[in-house]
Amino acid sequence: MSPSASLRLALAYLSYMVKRDWKKIIICNILYFGVFAASSVLVGLYAMGLHEELMRTIIEELRRDPILSTAVRTYFAKKTIEAFLITLAVNTLLGALATVTLPGLIFMTIPSALCRAALWGVMLPVTARKYYLALPTLVLEGEGYALAMVPGLNLSIAVLKPDRYGAGSRWSAVKNALRETLIYYILVVAVLAVAALVEVATVLSLVSP
Repeated sequence: MSPSASLRLALAYLSYMVKRDWKKIIICNILYFGVFAASSVLVGLYAMGLHEELMRTIIEELRRDPILSTAVRTYFAKKTIEAFLITLAVNTLLGALATVTLPGLIFMTIPSALCRAALWGVMLPVTARKYYLALPTLVLEGEGYALAMVPGLNLSIAVLKPDRYGAGSRWSAVKNALRETLIYYILVVAVLAVAALVEVATVLSLVSP
């Protein structure tokens, strides 16, 4: 099968899965953005000290963590392509796959994703300066994570109810769900790529003289 035919087949199956899982997609969006909004408002009105403490921790991590510090340097050096690629890689592999989707194998997709959403609210309280400047990036990136919750939930379902995947064993059902995850990530990566473009443009506009 040619690459173009394989892509068309993958996109057709992705369309089928989105239609099949539309209720999960809506619920995941409501949960993720609901927790973010609630956390942002509560911290902004009643716990700005928590925000300040988290920001000190984040700044320290940006200095020490080799991946994050590299990303910061690309932004300040105004290396647009490198900044975009690093941002997309970090958000996809760490933000979505490692901490949202794959935890579904141990039924932790929802707790892990909502913990991230709550931390976002602490990081960006509604009363923060430049709140609305950062909001487009967080909405787009958050949508990527909300979508990443869906294959994570499907992994949990495969473990609990392998018959839902037409499999006689949990291992076979999990393999089927993992194959679906690869196709789901066409959509997740596409959304996170747009988010990364907006983030790079926003940050570079702030660091420009």
